[in-house]
Amino acid sequence: MRRAQSGEFRFSETYYPPGAQLPAHSHHHWYLCFVRRGCYEETFDGCKRFCQPWTVAAHPAGETHSERFLGSPTYSFNVEGPGEWHRPAVVLGGEAARIAAELYQAFTEDNREALESLSLELLAEMQGSAEPLRSEPSWLRMARECIEDMLPQSMQLSGVATMVGVKPAHLATAFRRVHGCTAGDYLRRLRVEQACRLLAQKGQLAEIALDCGFCDQSHFTRTFHQMIGVTPAAYRNML
Repeated sequence: MRRAQSGEFRFSETYYPPGAQLPAHSHHHWYLCFVRRGCYEETFDGCKRFCQPWTVAAHPAGETHSERFLGSPTYSFNVEGPGEWHRPAVVLGGEAARIAAELYQAFTEDNREALESLSLELLAEMQGSAEPLRSEPSWLRMARECIEDMLPQSMQLSGVATMVGVKPAHLATAFRRVHGCTAGDYLRRLRVEQACRLLAQKGQLAEIALDCGFCDQSHFTRTFHQMIGVTPAAYRNML
């Protein structure tokens, strides 16, 4: 949609219609993608990740990936820069998303003085907070899919471990090592991601809270704000 440059950093804003697909491709430079609106599924290095509003995803130079855009228009803001980035990573909400939103605002206002400094802030935040995404063994993928199938119900890790044939402690350790969070945190993330999708539709916040497995609207609002950095109502306004 538009481009800009400040120093060695390059910026672009892109739009993808619902249902669009990008075949496997790579980029010459590393880049960070801030999803402003819409949702898409990305495949890379045998892994998949779901990107939605308030997500910041990091792509190293030469990483081969493909995207499938889902049922709503998707707008993203992209930053490319100097130096090297060695691993794919993704952060949903938090300080990285706040800086990315401020960076996008500077981009729309053509504030060249702020673009470079904010880009450096975002880069430092992503390097400090993003967990590496590692290859997932088949049994752990089965465990993760069991957790996903349980949504919005609560999960007993011991039961999931029995289903995939490993000890609970081994499952807990491997899950954190591969996904950068506990299985319980992953379930809460799934609930928040489902809530993000439902917030794009009409519906009362209390109903969305119950549909996603939260105890009540207060629990939903508190957890959502902790993970995303804004309240559900503010997030809906962004959509």
